[in-house]
Amino acid sequence: MDEKAKSLLRAIKQIRLAIYKLENICLDNIHKGNREKAIINLVSINLILEPFGVEYKSLKDFYEEKTKVFPYVENNDKLMSKKEIVFLMIDYAKSKYDFPSELLKYKCHSYFKALSLNEEEKIKTINGLIVLCMDSCSKEQLKKLDDSVAILCDSRYLLR
Repeated sequence: MDEKAKSLLRAIKQIRLAIYKLENICLDNIHKGNREKAIINLVSINLILEPFGVEYKSLKDFYEEKTKVFPYVENNDKLMSKKEIVFLMIDYAKSKYDFPSELLKYKCHSYFKALSLNEEEKIKTINGLIVLCMDSCSKEQLKKLDDSVAILCDSRYLLR
């Protein structure tokens, strides 16, 4: 292999590594609830991918594609439950109510229980689900969801 080919391969490896690192940072920001930082990360990823004719249309698209590799979203029953939770979250965000409905809290709790998630994983999951609500909610509505993360993650808030 000549020197130009080796140089090109090194450059491609560096590009792949940069994309991989930015994707991980972006996912980490999503899981922490830092959507603004995640959007900045996504813009950087898209700038690197642009010459190759590839891009993520939105943070939601990025999150949906990247979370397909996580084992806890593979089961169809859990995917349906995830979809239900997102619809309930959107309904709550658009409602006049200050607290999530019992149905939403119950669905979240059931989903977490089925997946055997610990507290940190619950928060990451809820923040990821909020990203899936982004296309349907305003900034104020997303803030309302952000303010409800603790309630949705804690089973003590369920009515018995």
